[in-house]
Amino acid sequence: MPAFAGAAAMADGHNGTAVLEVQGLTKHFPVRGGLLPGLLSERRFVSAVDGVSFSIGPGESFGLVGESGCGKSTTARLIMRLIEPDRGSIRLRGVELTSLSEAELRPHRREMQIVFQNPYASLDPRMTVEQIVAEPLLTHHLVPRRQVRGRVMELLHAVGLNPYHLGRYPHQFSGGQRQRIGLARALAAGPRLLIADEPVSALDVSIQAQIIGLIQDLQEQYHLSLLFISHNLSVVKYLCSRVGVMYLGRLVEVGTAEEVFERPRHPYTRALLSAIPEPTVEQPRERIILSGDVPSPVNVPRGCRFNTRCPYAERICREQEPVLSDLGHGQRVACHLVAQGRL
Repeated sequence: MPAFAGAAAMADGHNGTAVLEVQGLTKHFPVRGGLLPGLLSERRFVSAVDGVSFSIGPGESFGLVGESGCGKSTTARLIMRLIEPDRGSIRLRGVELTSLSEAELRPHRREMQIVFQNPYASLDPRMTVEQIVAEPLLTHHLVPRRQVRGRVMELLHAVGLNPYHLGRYPHQFSGGQRQRIGLARALAAGPRLLIADEPVSALDVSIQAQIIGLIQDLQEQYHLSLLFISHNLSVVKYLCSRVGVMYLGRLVEVGTAEEVFERPRHPYTRALLSAIPEPTVEQPRERIILSGDVPSPVNVPRGCRFNTRCPYAERICREQEPVLSDLGHGQRVACHLVAQGRL
């Protein structure tokens, strides 16, 4: 057992009872291509995820937010071990997943299920709805074969679909209906942890609220812990009790939704939240416009990764990379100036 195992949970106040504990999760992808790769130039890497740590308690909703390309979806795939991490610890209900073989991991896979961004791409077009939802039941031998159809109908009812949908194929449904099928398939395995990776970003605005409400209802009904990944901050504020903000592969702020949204401390978090439209003209939030573009993950800036766009950056920000400092009330921020009480 690694020495740091459980540190993320204790830092977040779970006292070792977390459903999911992620510590120091890291994944760098090699950059391939070029005229003579590996001969005339040094090998380069994309820093997709770099030392991410957080935990999720029983029945808790944890939101992971940030700009596109910051590493949110890669983090989800690492947790599911759809991608193998370079370093770090992933503990599901106390079991270290990174040291397990594929055969050893299989019984634990049913306890964590993922719903992907594109519901059409994640469903096999050659299978009917009944076959799609029944697959986890048969794979993990969760119910006797004679009871499979009845269980599939129960799951379809839970996500708002009807029995006459059983024999249809994914192309015969709308985007919102396909996402409901994906949720039914995820629930079929009886998970403790549900990972929702941008589950509504590919849907019409009129359908998004329905799916968000459904996820919330299912979480309560099935007592699920939820990792909700999104760039829609308004949705995260509504759905999640705790939030982690990512920038260039690292977490820069973690805290309760109330603390992060009402009293953001990191300059990047403040800039993100300032872009949310305010429903009132009274005391509007000051709009913060960031200069420059997000640096390439192949050439990560030295020191604080946000220093090239931060209006408050000082010399220490350009020389030393900050760590997440505990500010109390469950809030942690990776900023030298905040840690020193100067911001």
